[in-house]
Amino acid sequence: MLTADALAQSLPDWTATNDPANRVDLSGLVPAVLALRDLSAADRRALIATYSAARCYPTLDYAKGSGLYLALRVLFALPPTIAMDRAQNFGGWHHPSVGAGGDDFAIAWPVRIDAAGTVHVAAFTGYFGRGWNALGEYDYFTAEFPLRDRDVLARLVVADAVDR
Repeated sequence: MLTADALAQSLPDWTATNDPANRVDLSGLVPAVLALRDLSAADRRALIATYSAARCYPTLDYAKGSGLYLALRVLFALPPTIAMDRAQNFGGWHHPSVGAGGDDFAIAWPVRIDAAGTVHVAAFTGYFGRGWNALGEYDYFTAEFPLRDRDVLARLVVADAVDR
């Protein structure tokens, strides 16, 4: 069974993408998400709880937490945007929807999956504050959105470069 330590080793460090000189390997993202998807709902939540307590909340390990942040956006079939009044915030990720005005919140950001099944990831732009409540965000996503279909996940391919 997948453990929090094994998941931490397989997820990419999204924060390293803030420097264009860094070549960050994001290829482990989809296999890690598939392993999460294959767990029972109870086991998946327990794993996220363990991961969050050790790496995200109350103190954030930026490298390890950022990988889970990406993984949740691949695991769930999120729409590109939702109404701003439906959005909830669980941490201090520097997000383009916050402070931009408007009625929409880009809930799937920094992940975008195109019609061909390519996963595009925007470069990391910063984090403000202390911890990220990954379990709270997971529970919110679970209540609001379906998991991405396993067969769809298995066909996804991560783009070679981050979006800048």
